[in-house]
Amino acid sequence: MVLAAASGAPAQPDAPEPFEKRAASAKVLIFRPSEDLRRPAALVVALHGLGGTAEGFAPVWQTVADRAGVVLAVPEAVERFEAGTSWGKVEDCETLVLRAIAKARSQVPIDPRRIVLTGFSQGATMTYHVALRHPDVFAGAIALAGRFDESVTSVPSKAKVLPRFAILCGERDRCPENNRAAARTLEAAGAQVLLKIYPGLGHELPPRSPMELYEALRFVLGVM
Repeated sequence: MVLAAASGAPAQPDAPEPFEKRAASAKVLIFRPSEDLRRPAALVVALHGLGGTAEGFAPVWQTVADRAGVVLAVPEAVERFEAGTSWGKVEDCETLVLRAIAKARSQVPIDPRRIVLTGFSQGATMTYHVALRHPDVFAGAIALAGRFDESVTSVPSKAKVLPRFAILCGERDRCPENNRAAARTLEAAGAQVLLKIYPGLGHELPPRSPMELYEALRFVLGVM
């Protein structure tokens, strides 16, 4: 039953807080590597998938980041979706990613030349778009089971430097052909690309994930 307000008008649900306010208090988990940092560290910003959370996605990258001696930042989206959250618009995701980088830099010395963006599923789709909109910020991008839509963000054809891209996808997922086309487009624009399509794999992380993610990270950081 809907109760009437004192004015006689139907009661209305509370309006959601503006995105800017929610973004200002959005969750960001920061993990330092176990080894002592003797110089500014590389940073990996990891984006969960649709309906995910920061706590749920962080374990995917924690072991990899620690082994590589890099700082890990795992932001959480602010749009509610089922039991978790959604990144919403690309512009909103951009804001949350740049805020996560700023938070990491406020806590740990970060090498601005070695910042990597990665994500799974919806987070991977956002990884393509945010990394290409900020090629001066990201040295590399790792897209896991995501799709790229050039109508949303075009690949700069004459950018001085593009991030290095590692694109990982299951053969039985919906993204293989899209990812192959994205790799060709990125390479034509001058980006260095590592493309891996895993036989028999669906919409999930690669088999032997820690090793595959570690190798992808080394590729986009230019150390292999």
